[in-house]
Amino acid sequence: MKIISFQARSLSNRWAALLIALTLSAAISDRILADDDSKSAAPADDEPSDADPFAIPDGPPEAILKFLERLRRLQPTDRGIRAERLQKTKIMQTAVTACDKLIAIAPDDKTATQAHCTKFEALWNLHALHEPGALARLIEAGKKSAESKSPEVAADAKVAMWGGQLLQEEPDEKFEPDVLVDRLAEQLAAGPVDQFCLVVTNRVAAEIQRGEDLAFATRAFKKLGSALEKQTSPLALVLAGRLNGTSRRLSLVGSTIDIEGVKANGEKLDWASYKGKVVLIDFWATWCGPCMAELPNVKKAYETYHEQGFEIVGVSLDNDKERLSKFLEDEKIPWTTLFGPTPEQSGWKHPLAIRYGINAIPAAFLVDQTGKVVSINARGEKISEMVGELIAKAESK
Repeated sequence: MKIISFQARSLSNRWAALLIALTLSAAISDRILADDDSKSAAPADDEPSDADPFAIPDGPPEAILKFLERLRRLQPTDRGIRAERLQKTKIMQTAVTACDKLIAIAPDDKTATQAHCTKFEALWNLHALHEPGALARLIEAGKKSAESKSPEVAADAKVAMWGGQLLQEEPDEKFEPDVLVDRLAEQLAAGPVDQFCLVVTNRVAAEIQRGEDLAFATRAFKKLGSALEKQTSPLALVLAGRLNGTSRRLSLVGSTIDIEGVKANGEKLDWASYKGKVVLIDFWATWCGPCMAELPNVKKAYETYHEQGFEIVGVSLDNDKERLSKFLEDEKIPWTTLFGPTPEQSGWKHPLAIRYGINAIPAAFLVDQTGKVVSINARGEKISEMVGELIAKAESK
């Protein structure tokens, strides 16, 4: 069953970009993240050219469905971020109203399901457009439809309800965040899980990761990832892998780490040879501006402490090996750099990036002389400070 999809453009955050990098967007674009500028706002053959594009027909249901399809293809005519946002907000608001009208006169369950699911998507996009009250409306719509006889509607409704409450600035006092995560995970495990469910879960995960409660974030990612592992959809499994990887990364501090990989020159990494040394595991890429800005800090730490037992293992998320090799030569990088073992395992798909849920770079782990991770956010001038403290501590014994 095709659900009419609406897209709120220019709403990307780091995790939305991650979905694109993972090729999740290839399928999700049909519903949530679609951005096809080739679709014009031209009216259908049976629609007068001077007709009001926002005039919702009273019926029959087929006419409202055609209206929603035309509305989906409608492109903002005004330029500028504010003007486009206002027009997109109007499109989404109109879609919600049209769906409500369609729900009221739906002649069968299939049409009602289509209307409900499209309404959830439109409300979600209104939230993404920062429309005041949109999230509360999404949650309320979820509550009203959570017991729907349609499995698709009930699933979207529960994800909207539980996921939406996790995104509220002031969560419902009736439920602790852990309880909300448990409810969301239960629904994801039970299914069905469509693209709407994945996008909402992805956004919830991004917000949880921005929080200050590391222990809660670790638990939440593990629960959500484990739930999605029970699904068969390739999209769900990719997101499950990333969520599980992030949980693994967030729980690294205080634990030992054992990495493997292939160097840029084709040789295998001998991780055992780093035993007894302080090691920075640095995820980066030549195309990454922030990584280039961070490079002087990394070089400074290496030049200052290498002779005292400090090493670096770079993990390049480049796709172009020749470009990487030239950069390493031009910059005279003396430490080991890992590259994807195969073309299919390069870039964001590097095995170590997947294993530890790397969704933004630069990202760096600092490992002490005993092989335990002491930091998963070794950045800036803190690198030299932390390395210096670890070496001084070892020398004082």
